[in-house]
Amino acid sequence: MAKDTLSNAAIILSVIAIIGVAALFLSGRGGVQTITVQASGVAYGFADQATMYIYANGTGQTAALANANLTATTSAVNNAVMQYLNGNASLIQTQSYNVFKTKIQSCSGSVCTNRTAYQATQTILVTIPSILNASGAVASLAVIPSININGVSQKISAAMYARLLNDSLSDAVQNATSQAKALAGSDYYVSIMNITTQSVPIFYGLAASSAAPQNSTYFVGRTGVSRSIIAVFRMNPR
Repeated sequence: MAKDTLSNAAIILSVIAIIGVAALFLSGRGGVQTITVQASGVAYGFADQATMYIYANGTGQTAALANANLTATTSAVNNAVMQYLNGNASLIQTQSYNVFKTKIQSCSGSVCTNRTAYQATQTILVTIPSILNASGAVASLAVIPSININGVSQKISAAMYARLLNDSLSDAVQNATSQAKALAGSDYYVSIMNITTQSVPIFYGLAASSAAPQNSTYFVGRTGVSRSIIAVFRMNPR
């Protein structure tokens, strides 16, 4: 998994804006001086997983034959992608399944007729744990007849999601603390009394980067997450 500059303060601070107005005031309890700061933080990362939707079908003169042909196709799909799933079969999920009558055109020379047959279809969702294996999985599936790959998308793993949330929150706290120190001046040091998150995290895509994962045909854009907080700091005389 490629590592982006989630902890690189120099880059992060260049894109962070302190979006609120800090207020210095005396509280009503014991004359405690506090500073309230509204600030935001951001963290970046690359999607580390991929998902693909596969449409498989099988036909036959009876429903049983159509289903048997579909089973052979889905078995081929499983064998093709399993090497990219670390042996975890739970990453292959059936999204839909259907069997129905259909018409198949059969031609002999210049004479074509439509005959009744059965078709069995299945939509399969495959999650690739490492996005670097997406290209290989597509290549392995491409040789299987009776399937279509309907889409390949990037995905952030649960671990990456948690990391982005934590790092963006930590950066927001760091920015709020820096602002509070500047407002307090050299005669005081500050300590956090309370932090409130203002809203749900905001995720957004970014343009291509030279730090994108190597050996992958897909997903060279970064993902960023921004969080905003309101922090209250106590002013303590030095």
